[in-house]
Amino acid sequence: MNALSLRSLLRGCGGSVRREKLVSLVLVGFAALTFTVPARAQNYKVENINVPGAGGTFLGGTSVWHVNNLGEMGGWYGINDGNVGSFVRYQAGRIVTFNSPKQGNGPTSGTWAMGLNDQGDTTGVIFQQTYGFYQNFIRKADGTFISFPQPGLCATQVDNGCMGYGASQINDLGMVAGTYLDDNRVYRSFIRYPNGRMESFDAPGATSTAGSYGGTQLDIGVANVMNQLGAITGTYSDDSGLTHGFVRWPNSTFSTFDVSGPGVAQPIQGTFPQSINDLGVVVGYYIDANGLFHGFTRQLNGKMTSFDAPDGGTAPGSYTGTLAVNLNIFGEIVGIYTDAAGHGHNFIRYPNGKIYEFDPPGYVNDAEAFGINAEGVVVGNSVNDDIGTESGRYGFALVPKL
Repeated sequence: MNALSLRSLLRGCGGSVRREKLVSLVLVGFAALTFTVPARAQNYKVENINVPGAGGTFLGGTSVWHVNNLGEMGGWYGINDGNVGSFVRYQAGRIVTFNSPKQGNGPTSGTWAMGLNDQGDTTGVIFQQTYGFYQNFIRKADGTFISFPQPGLCATQVDNGCMGYGASQINDLGMVAGTYLDDNRVYRSFIRYPNGRMESFDAPGATSTAGSYGGTQLDIGVANVMNQLGAITGTYSDDSGLTHGFVRWPNSTFSTFDVSGPGVAQPIQGTFPQSINDLGVVVGYYIDANGLFHGFTRQLNGKMTSFDAPDGGTAPGSYTGTLAVNLNIFGEIVGIYTDAAGHGHNFIRYPNGKIYEFDPPGYVNDAEAFGINAEGVVVGNSVNDDIGTESGRYGFALVPKL
């Protein structure tokens, strides 16, 4: 039995097995598996991903943020009038675009897809007016929409209640995880269960100081912040402003952690988990006291490993280096490294520790690798900074040749 068939089996019994029992079954099942990491020859074919009609000078072009284990890809795209739409690209190359019926009009208004599961369901954010309030959405694979606010009040000020990060990820059980800014201007995170019940949570040690803009946050949109069992990873800031990592397990307990070596002199320094896979392995990055980024992995037993892309910048104070963004069930990691000149490039780190650096075809001066699935398909974007960081985008998929 392989990992995907095991997950499919458990997903099928999800309605009749309590979550705690489901987690136990999965952990036992994973322990019994012999995982053979695919031998990825560094030989790929590249597919350009461009949504018909995408364009504009503000948020213009196509941004591919995620790929599921069926090879379906999703993200958002800019339209010439400044609105934003979302899309799913299927294996055969067919692209379906969509907008929530509740979205607003004007620049930045629209529908922003942030997460995609193996069922083909997406989740994300609906902007209802220019730089204004929003709701979260779930779009089912059949095209039906569910919209919902995050927990807490919706005040009349832009950065209160209904403003923040929003829904980030949906798993195959239909659980949605995200972040919001409460009326005290403190970040909190939430889970929405398939029955519609909402639950807020705060990491132990997270600040609750009003007006601090600190608290508990999940990465927005590009990373698998929640795995198929409902384990969630993210960051929290303490009362001193230092950033730490956490995992919230399906039984609501927490593991908090710091990578050995993060800086402590400034709030921007610290530990920033990005993604968690179904084995409980976490990847992310930390910022050291010299202002440099480094990637890390954290195993289920708490063991930490840090790493750097060979061509990442190393000048103190440059805020360059290596950012691990996502990983798959086999422990293959994708991310971004910034070179000495401040330009972004992509990398894949294999389980044996070897790192493959690459730029997509047509690369000008910046690129972002955000997603990787169990087949080793990598997705991301190329950005031409010469015409602005929020325009000139196109998506790509890096597909291993077997």
